[in-house]
Amino acid sequence: ILSGSDARKVLGHLGVPRNEHRFEGEVQVTGIALVKLWQRKNTTDWLLKVVVNPAKLIYGFEAFETIPITEVILKQLETAFSYAIFEATGLPELPKISFWQVTRMDYAVDIRTSYVKEYVKLASKGDMGAWLKNGYNAKGSCYWKSVSVTANIYDKQDALIKKQTASAEMIQRAEDILRIEIQCKSSKISYIRRKEELDSRS
Repeated sequence: ILSGSDARKVLGHLGVPRNEHRFEGEVQVTGIALVKLWQRKNTTDWLLKVVVNPAKLIYGFEAFETIPITEVILKQLETAFSYAIFEATGLPELPKISFWQVTRMDYAVDIRTSYVKEYVKLASKGDMGAWLKNGYNAKGSCYWKSVSVTANIYDKQDALIKKQTASAEMIQRAEDILRIEIQCKSSKISYIRRKEELDSRS
């Protein structure tokens, strides 16, 4: 939550007219994929939301591999986030990453195999509950979606090629990588917090 004065500073830093009441878009900061800033209805408070890519925050733009969650990694992430969020917003005193509320969290694992497309196709043919929406792209991805979770299985190299921002070296490194990804939405994170008896969603 930001005050009105701090929100105006962020808008100015982003080059947005200060009389605007909303911003959502990409910023040129490695590891910060998206910034969203908007004013709460009927209040003077503003909300700031950022989408973070931990691998890029720590290792730079060329990173796309999954990273383990260890105490060392978390410390590196905390330091890298503090620098990146200042660069993205221009505010020097925003909280450390451990104090931000989490509204989505992605778990992922990379598997090396010469049969990426075959595994994706087989996964798309598996049994699933009637409550799940699903999709399949013959070129390299399939997904299952519920209210609280989205599961993706896809060809990482194909995904990088489609983004058209990856270097040739990144694309080469992604060859034969099958990415399995579980996207936990807000309600799932609340469930995890209750199950693990965590104090907050930070």
